[in-house]
Amino acid sequence: MRTTDQAAGSDPSAEPVDLGPTAAEEQVQFSVSLRLPGAAALDEYLAGLTSPGSRHYRQYLRPAEFGARFGLDDEELGRVVGWLEQGGMEVAASPQRTSLAVSGHAAEVNRLLGITLVDRQNANGERFHRPVGVPSVPGDVRGDVAAILGLDTEPLIEPALGGILAAGVGADGLLPATVARAYEIEPLHAAGLHGQEQSVAIVSFDTYTPSDVDLFDERQGIDSPPVELVRLDGARTEPGPGTGEVALDIQVIRGIAPQARIINYEGPNSADGFAGIINRIVADDQVRIVSISWGLCENHAGQSTLEAMQREFAAAFAAGISVFAASGDDGAYDCRRVQISADPFERDLSLSVDWPASSPSVVGVGGTFLSTRQDGTYIEEAGWEEPLGGGGGGGGLSRFQQRPDWQRGPGVDNSTSNGMRQVPDVAGPADPTSGFFIVYTEPSEGVVAGRVGGTSAAAPFWAGSMLLTQQLAQQQGVEALGAIGPTLYEIAAEQPTGAVFHDIIRGGNLLFSAGPGWDYSTGLGTPRVAPLAQAIVDRLSE
Repeated sequence: MRTTDQAAGSDPSAEPVDLGPTAAEEQVQFSVSLRLPGAAALDEYLAGLTSPGSRHYRQYLRPAEFGARFGLDDEELGRVVGWLEQGGMEVAASPQRTSLAVSGHAAEVNRLLGITLVDRQNANGERFHRPVGVPSVPGDVRGDVAAILGLDTEPLIEPALGGILAAGVGADGLLPATVARAYEIEPLHAAGLHGQEQSVAIVSFDTYTPSDVDLFDERQGIDSPPVELVRLDGARTEPGPGTGEVALDIQVIRGIAPQARIINYEGPNSADGFAGIINRIVADDQVRIVSISWGLCENHAGQSTLEAMQREFAAAFAAGISVFAASGDDGAYDCRRVQISADPFERDLSLSVDWPASSPSVVGVGGTFLSTRQDGTYIEEAGWEEPLGGGGGGGGLSRFQQRPDWQRGPGVDNSTSNGMRQVPDVAGPADPTSGFFIVYTEPSEGVVAGRVGGTSAAAPFWAGSMLLTQQLAQQQGVEALGAIGPTLYEIAAEQPTGAVFHDIIRGGNLLFSAGPGWDYSTGLGTPRVAPLAQAIVDRLSE
């Protein structure tokens, strides 16, 4: 898995320091990923969701319906819950029955699972715990437990944040008005669509300073509802090294859909952190659009962990939730930041894609370099790549996820296709030299303002654009967009080139070149938002 950036002055090659056993009374959170007895039926159902003529076509499920159809029955679930509670654990079950959120004192967790939790500290000074030994599950529930997750809390998920630059676009970077003009959002705004009565969830593994959002609103002349916060057990309570990412996600969406309700879901930064947050988002049943700007190098994530997380994303897809995930900022070499020996310069340069952008249940978002005229109108884009610095929009072939049936169209089948999931699906502005203007409070520096890039900007750009699309759809009698990925491919295949997507044919991602139709650098391309929104509504109205 990709490691977080090292603190200034620290030794990047330093191994974490052992601090001894975790204190017996320390509260520990973990999750139990549950077997889905209806896994085969789920596969059939998900395929039918996107297949016109299927009895499941666009028949999305509420969380409890998902659990009743595909999850453990009451007796099986009760056995697992009983085992945990008898061991002194507090247990919370989600209605979709994909996993259980569990907490207890370290000593009780050790006894229950037959492990020893130990504390460690990394080069950034962050404390975490990890298990010594393999968790043991008793025989009477072993068949119902797919995995035990969250015992290793080393921070590993990192934002796809391209960094701040003090040029492409105007001197201030992409301001809300510039984004609206360049990507044809202005017609939706002119029609009174600003995200009213729409809701979006942001997945965060850090937190933010509320006054930064207020300052952004003030500088951009935005009057928006307050950001809502859902904080899971174990999440940060004070801004840390990823606080700029959280600010970026909020402010990009706010600039596009200023009246939308934003719910920032914050969870602990650990290898399986996505599972807990996505589980909670689905269970809360408050949103149909989700933005994710964090990711893991897929090759190092571990297959069992990926499978557990995929169950949660599949439940989101089944609920008709569109999840937009950044494809990473290391081009086709997503594991580039993973140190593979004591030599700090020896990194994993194997081909890899970013998780969860590689999930077949999400829309993976790649990156471009945008050029505009002085008045903000669109000139052209190129796939984002920086050969000298190693940065670029993520893209390539998954090693673990099969390509879904709906991922098809011009360019999708190519000389490197092998039946596995192809990333990304679409793209958005990500090169820091054409980055978004944001403000945030850096813990060690105070308030910072400047342009920020990375596919972590492209993901909320798409989420914000789809909020307006969903609002347009509702005005025209379409209640929800559903999981939008398949619809985007259908429309791209039917529409003339350039009608609803900017087809990017220049640039690349350090290995794959952009080209006509779908490509591994920019997917289907970037949106002409108003024409695409109407095409989506027309398609869903059929």
